[in-house]
Amino acid sequence: MTTDQSSASRSDDRLKRTYEWIAVLAVALVGLGLRLYHIGNHGLFVDEVYSVLVAKGIGDPELIRFDSARPFYFLLLKGWLSLSSDETWMRFFSVIFGTANIALIYLLGKDLAGRKVGLAAAILTALSPMEIHYSQQVRMYTLGTFLALGGSLALLEAFERTKKTCLFIWLATRGMMVLTLPLTGVLLIVDGLYAYSRRKESKLLPLMSGLALVLLLGWSPFILILLQARSSPYDSWRATLDVPTVVDFLTLLVNFTASAIPLQESGGPPCFDWFTTAYVLIFTPVLGVAIAFSHKQAKMIWCLGWGLIPLLAFWLYSNVLPPLFITRYTMFTAPFVLITLGFGWACAWTRWRPVGFGIAAVYLLAMTSYLSYFYNHPVHEDWRPVSEYIAAHEQPGDQIVIWNYHSKYLLGYYYRGHNQISDMKVMRVDEKDDSPTRKLKLQLEIDPKPGQRLWLISRETVPGWTRMYQAYGLYKDCISRGYNVLHHENLAMTDIYEVTAK
Repeated sequence: MTTDQSSASRSDDRLKRTYEWIAVLAVALVGLGLRLYHIGNHGLFVDEVYSVLVAKGIGDPELIRFDSARPFYFLLLKGWLSLSSDETWMRFFSVIFGTANIALIYLLGKDLAGRKVGLAAAILTALSPMEIHYSQQVRMYTLGTFLALGGSLALLEAFERTKKTCLFIWLATRGMMVLTLPLTGVLLIVDGLYAYSRRKESKLLPLMSGLALVLLLGWSPFILILLQARSSPYDSWRATLDVPTVVDFLTLLVNFTASAIPLQESGGPPCFDWFTTAYVLIFTPVLGVAIAFSHKQAKMIWCLGWGLIPLLAFWLYSNVLPPLFITRYTMFTAPFVLITLGFGWACAWTRWRPVGFGIAAVYLLAMTSYLSYFYNHPVHEDWRPVSEYIAAHEQPGDQIVIWNYHSKYLLGYYYRGHNQISDMKVMRVDEKDDSPTRKLKLQLEIDPKPGQRLWLISRETVPGWTRMYQAYGLYKDCISRGYNVLHHENLAMTDIYEVTAK
């Protein structure tokens, strides 16, 4: 090759890289816009309030102990809150990582299977209602995903280019990852399998083994905290979840791209029109194509491992013990599933261009419906309007009672009135009766006097959460039988009963 040809080739490469990053930047900007849209239109829901209280160290001591097993996010959030406590500002912390994940997914997809796959995965991430939803929460999920992606990129770079420094980056990112989302520790199993598979090509396995031991030793005190937290009331709610089925497994995969409604609350992917129905029907074949052709891109097998092994582990666990197969618990696997889908689409586009074009068209039309639905329908309860409603209608001497645990911290985040806030427990009449139709009773922390006005407040339960939905119907029967109902208001996915004691 002549000097002129070499220079022309380098110039072409620079031009391609420039266009490549312009495209990635454009996708990331679209993703940023979608994550900022309507971000301040609603107040904090229960988990977000908990995040703020734990970060500030002013929440329920039991909750602070429970979250001490995952301290990294709360440490960062504490510094972020020192600048402002505005709701939009607090959520912007998650937006930063949610947007950065678009670029990281592109880089990982490109490394695994080429630019086309990376760009397709970045588009899927930018437009995913579920990714947007968690990017708009004062929670640790986008940070955990960011660290999971960073660790996988560092590991691949270390073994592909024999870079010891990248293994130390892997150690740092994986360490921060498990201290942000402990369940991400399942990724370490796939990491170990990948390193072992490269033992003949690389001399890094002993170093990685040593670093992995350091990681596990450093994490071990937090694992003990996590095991002790299983008896916490903040974890006991999982026992009320239904055992996940194979359909639930596929539903969760679809929801990574197609919905912002968590698995247990959706009862399946919502289908609002022909395009979204078509998208649900083509999702599984595209995923199947990706798995079928993964042997032609050896590194894609590890992407499948990072994406599917944790999901299979959680699904199997949830068929024996209190479920872990919960949307937010599994969001760190979503990027690897999205890259796999991008690979499946790229295979279809290369081999059957009309089919690939049709998949892209149906996807874009479906996402238009899903995003429209997401922005115009609440996904979680909102304690700000609930507090405002009570403040506008309460009277001195009222008692505010909430079906939740330690709600004086929860409602107290917004409530500025002077009436007492206490908790209500919903108990079985017969503890031995475990049937869905078991009778319930309400156990209040207070002893109301006859005629005293109470506010009974609870987050409504949706049909997709079968056992809780049945119990919730009995709970409302308990109110109608045990109290004089003056008024009932359903506001921001919350039932507000104004009653007097009989």
